[in-house]
Amino acid sequence: EQLRNQLDERDEHLKSQAFELDNLHKENNDLKTLISNSSDNNKDTENSIYEKQYQDFSESDLFDFFREIGITIRNRGEFPHGINEIIKEKFLVQNIVEEVRGENELYYRFTNKGLLFWKIKISLLENKL
Repeated sequence: EQLRNQLDERDEHLKSQAFELDNLHKENNDLKTLISNSSDNNKDTENSIYEKQYQDFSESDLFDFFREIGITIRNRGEFPHGINEIIKEKFLVQNIVEEVRGENELYYRFTNKGLLFWKIKISLLENKL
């Protein structure tokens, strides 16, 4: 009988732990969902900030160079030949383009901000066609 009681106690303990494990899995899934939603909200907030910055950028002197620089960055990973060094630095400082250094290479690419600017620019160009 004592053995039977021990088995019953162990079964109850296992059931209790299984129940607790299920609850932890549910909490974990809830947290993952919350983090995912938070990440999406942060991305939306970041995009709306960038959209406002795009409006300011579109009124700046750099905007005149954006099409030519954007095409060359996207296609070749470099600034167009003959572009003024100050213009290049302004694109880097304003976090539109970033410099990437590898072991034997140097190239440029859009930052997240720059890529969103480029997508806005392209979509506006498409609407004009």
